[in-house]
Amino acid sequence: LWSMGGFARRNSRAVSIGLVACGVLALVAAAVALTLNFSRGGGPLPGRSRTVAVLPLVNASADHSLDFLSQAVADEIARTLGYARSISLRSADSARQYAAGLAGLQKAGHDLRAATVVSGHFIRAGDQLQITLDLTDVESGRQLWSDVFDVPPENLMAMQAQIAAKTRRAMAPVLGVSEFVTADPPKPANEEAYRLYMRAIAVPDEISTDPGYRKRAIEMLNRSLALDPSYAPAWQALATWYGSDGWFGDGGREALELWRTAARHAAALDPDNAVYQAGTLYFGSLRWRGISNGGMSRGEAYRGMADLLRRRPDSARLHFLMSWLLRDTGLLDEAARECDASVLIDAQDAGARSCGVTFMQRGDYRRALDYLRLDPDSEVSIAVSIDVLVRQGKENEALQVMASKIPQWGGYTVLRAGLEHSPAAEIAALAREVGAAPDPEVNYFSAAHLAYAGQTDAALALLKRAVEDGYCAVPAIDSDTMFAGVRGRAGFAEIRAAGMACQKEFRAEREGR
Repeated sequence: LWSMGGFARRNSRAVSIGLVACGVLALVAAAVALTLNFSRGGGPLPGRSRTVAVLPLVNASADHSLDFLSQAVADEIARTLGYARSISLRSADSARQYAAGLAGLQKAGHDLRAATVVSGHFIRAGDQLQITLDLTDVESGRQLWSDVFDVPPENLMAMQAQIAAKTRRAMAPVLGVSEFVTADPPKPANEEAYRLYMRAIAVPDEISTDPGYRKRAIEMLNRSLALDPSYAPAWQALATWYGSDGWFGDGGREALELWRTAARHAAALDPDNAVYQAGTLYFGSLRWRGISNGGMSRGEAYRGMADLLRRRPDSARLHFLMSWLLRDTGLLDEAARECDASVLIDAQDAGARSCGVTFMQRGDYRRALDYLRLDPDSEVSIAVSIDVLVRQGKENEALQVMASKIPQWGGYTVLRAGLEHSPAAEIAALAREVGAAPDPEVNYFSAAHLAYAGQTDAALALLKRAVEDGYCAVPAIDSDTMFAGVRGRAGFAEIRAAGMACQKEFRAEREGR
């Protein structure tokens, strides 16, 4: 929900890191066969254990010039596992908080809702870098597999090759993985380019206080791609940093256009990376104001994602991304089926919380809350939970939630004032502070809050904006109880007709008409 709307702007560090981490996670590393120095482990794990969190490695040496490897090595492992069939990876952004051994492996696994955890450490000893990788079962705490190997610290391409080979040939079989979708994922071709890339993806804590870091990361990646223009992961990292600069820095519209261009380069160079391909299709078809979609229709995006699902029906993320596209176009029943398919594959995926919006709009509040409980403490889940409670008529419970946490976007201050029956002048003053967001789903929620609080004209203006920007919103606005006070007002029928036309256009586009 609201991946780049009001929530993102008010949580810039978390989402900046998430943009980079999620983008990098979706890429795939090279697999080059090398001899395993040391390995031990049992047979394959049962299917339930195929949820994996990859934690940053611990730098056990005094050489802080190698700190960037903590995140970079974890990303290499995640990229390799990203090509494995029937593996669900936990968010790299979420896993980053468990860096430097700040929590036990079992706690990290439970917090991340992963059945298995990949961890490790590295140390520089003379002219060698020794890396230890471990795979741990969260429930029992038992170590399932371990590997130790040495590489020259100045030869990061050799390190990448070893990590990919060991992950693919030794770790993956313990996880029960017998098949990867490609035998030839992208691999780096230039040592200096690869080192620049690894430094650029290692997101530092100071990103929130150092506005120049994004620019430096972009500069490093452009230098990297000048040396090795065929390395897809570098293009994706560049895309995510451009996106971060456009939304949270001063890059503006130019950075967002560069984001889209870099993302398409990455997708073209790495066609087997299904999750990244789907994300590129989804974001490439958006109609958000101020961002060109390059002429791609949502029907084209749907057909591309449907083809990906035919090839990767085992991917929970693909089903979720399809549900997101269908929700935007108002096809809520189809979106709900994709949400259910996603959690059937991975019942603990916190990212599926956004499906709570789909079920809320269908009026199935119990199922909406089931999805929100996948990540109950997140800003998004708290916000949508408030909306669900209000729609259920549980105003006092909604106010209790707001007493400890009120979301700072989407008109929630107006909603609270309405729930508290504040004076009309006070509510009107708060309503004037609610502006339009680039993300039309944020505008839909804001319109609902304004409508509930009796701010009819402002509500209709934002609802119209949401539909004009491609959030079809029908049948949700026909049944959404928060719009009850505006359905008979002048202008509502025209907004509804525009929503129906939006749906009709999408249905025709996805059928190729």
